[in-house]
Amino acid sequence: SELEKVLPIFRERYKNRVSSQEAYIYRGVEGVKNYMRDILRDIKEVYTIGGKLSWLDEKLENFSKKFFEEATKKKIKFNILFDNEVSQRAKADIKIFGEGNFKFLPPKYSTDSAVDIFNDYVVTFTGMRLKKIDIDVTVFVLKDKKLADSYRKWFEFMWDNLK
Repeated sequence: SELEKVLPIFRERYKNRVSSQEAYIYRGVEGVKNYMRDILRDIKEVYTIGGKLSWLDEKLENFSKKFFEEATKKKIKFNILFDNEVSQRAKADIKIFGEGNFKFLPPKYSTDSAVDIFNDYVVTFTGMRLKKIDIDVTVFVLKDKKLADSYRKWFEFMWDNLK
């Protein structure tokens, strides 16, 4: 009975605890593979801003094939705001993402970077182009629930304001 009295207090403290924060950097093609493995760990949905189909780079060809097979088995849903050149030059390749949701950014907003948001993670990339990844690509990984929630809100705003 004493435990029953204090259990609500402990539940509230647990619910309001500060989430863990982490930051790390992956580099190169092997770093991209590590990041893609992170997605396969208990992830149900991925949000991307500035998608370029870079995972189709020939340097990742065999790895990407296995990745997408596993993502399909796990029913991971991809919500992607692609750079505009994907709609112009590689629209047919979007099928690798299965039953995801896709839109295209206006041409003037294309960059060589991208952002992915999943679970408590925000991942930013530099060194990406249409279906290509630079050999020295850098992947910045931030783990923070509030930050990831904020990025998802911004994604939602962009999504809602695109045709």
